[in-house]
Amino acid sequence: MSQIEPYLQPNWDWRAAGNFIGGGSGTGLAIIAAFAWLAGMPYWPIIALSMVLVGIGLVCVWLEIGRPWRALHVFFHPETSWMTREAFVSLPFFALALLAGGSNFMSGFPAWIEGSLVFLTAVIAVVYLFCQAHILFASKGIPAWRDKGILALIISTGIAEGAALVAFYVY
Repeated sequence: MSQIEPYLQPNWDWRAAGNFIGGGSGTGLAIIAAFAWLAGMPYWPIIALSMVLVGIGLVCVWLEIGRPWRALHVFFHPETSWMTREAFVSLPFFALALLAGGSNFMSGFPAWIEGSLVFLTAVIAVVYLFCQAHILFASKGIPAWRDKGILALIISTGIAEGAALVAFYVY
């Protein structure tokens, strides 16, 4: 049996941490923003911050790549790479977030269209967060991440960060 043995990761780069902080907080914020919209809060400023945070996370990944101009290579292996899946999911996330935020900002859109866009954005945000959780679970360099519980921990942490940001916005 030729399995590659896991090894301990000696360091944690700020750029990798930035991806998970920005992506987790941003998508958690997008998820909570849908519920805040139901409560009557203006959606567009919250989703704008969400897109900024996810964008910062993706820029951190771009900076982490040894050769930044090869960043498009991240799209080559969706069947084996959770980072590739995360990159693919970011495209509809940004598109839906822009549409939902724009429909809320401009007003005049039927509520069912705006609501559909808001909740589709939240669903895509959950998928993005799911991909991020699997990136950590798949990287075997840190023993604590090898436990399946890391998936629920990362998803719930992202949602909690989003809730905290909305609470900060409200108060």
